[in-house]
Amino acid sequence: MKNLESVLRDYAHYHQNPTNQAVHVIGTPIIVFSTYGVLGPTFGGVGALGMILYYFLLDWQLGLFLGPLLGLAWWGVWWMDASGYPYWIQWALFIGAWVLQFIGHGVEGRKPALGDNILQIFAAPASLAAKALFALGWKPDLGRSLNAKKKGG
Repeated sequence: MKNLESVLRDYAHYHQNPTNQAVHVIGTPIIVFSTYGVLGPTFGGVGALGMILYYFLLDWQLGLFLGPLLGLAWWGVWWMDASGYPYWIQWALFIGAWVLQFIGHGVEGRKPALGDNILQIFAAPASLAAKALFALGWKPDLGRSLNAKKKGG
């Protein structure tokens, strides 16, 4: 398994354009949520637990941050299902968010990272969470290192 720095660095390589980055801030959470919905509450819950475990193994603090958020997303899917929301809403969110992501990559002029490695799909939530945590002072050396490499330093 790759370490946190490697995962974040590989992800950042495919996401340099500010427009593409902004699109991913919107699209990635919608994809995570709607994937749980498309899978259904039971399999979505298994997916959420798997993702939480992966993030804990990658970095326990990242897992601690993402765990409740992913759990809340799963709970939202469960609630929608229990409330009788039509299943097509999850599919519409899923497809719409993916279209948005591909538009972002079109603007950037670079294929998505999953074109090279499908497991990169798990890097997007990790990257968004890491950026939020860096802004709160988490792992400042890693944050500076990633920014310096991004700027060519």
